[in-house]
Amino acid sequence: FQDAIIVLRDLDILFVVAAGNNSSSNDTTPRYPSSYPITNIISVAATTVSDTMVPTSNYGKLSVHTSAPGQSIQSTKPNQSYGYLSGTSNATPHVTGLVGILKNYYPNYTWAQIKNLIIAGGKPLSITPTKTISGRRIRAYDSNGTGSLTCSNQVVKARLNPLVSYVN
Repeated sequence: FQDAIIVLRDLDILFVVAAGNNSSSNDTTPRYPSSYPITNIISVAATTVSDTMVPTSNYGKLSVHTSAPGQSIQSTKPNQSYGYLSGTSNATPHVTGLVGILKNYYPNYTWAQIKNLIIAGGKPLSITPTKTISGRRIRAYDSNGTGSLTCSNQVVKARLNPLVSYVN
């Protein structure tokens, strides 16, 4: 699986993945594939409608990159029905959608530049500084004109060294 993610990286593709739903830290108990030390991965935690962490969401100040809405998300369900679901698997598509928007807006940007815009352009949350690398929930663009689409001079203070060596 790691080899496949590396091939995606070499093709200039981000791999957006759910952090998991065990209410645990991926820093101390890695969850795969989100915990693979590969640079093109974006690991996603889930937030509630009031910008708190979904209680079951995994987290990790050194291993989970950002958060996205993941509570009561309308989704397809078995038997051709719809329903509301919660968790990191419901937060991850929001990040994937933002990747698509950013790649359309900045077609010449690399996966690394898009990843940086997502991480730095998010809305800082008081509950996530110790829960994710960015301490933010994603946003494309808000009413103040701030977000990943207009990201400028937004500093993220996080890990300087990876937990383990990155796979080349």
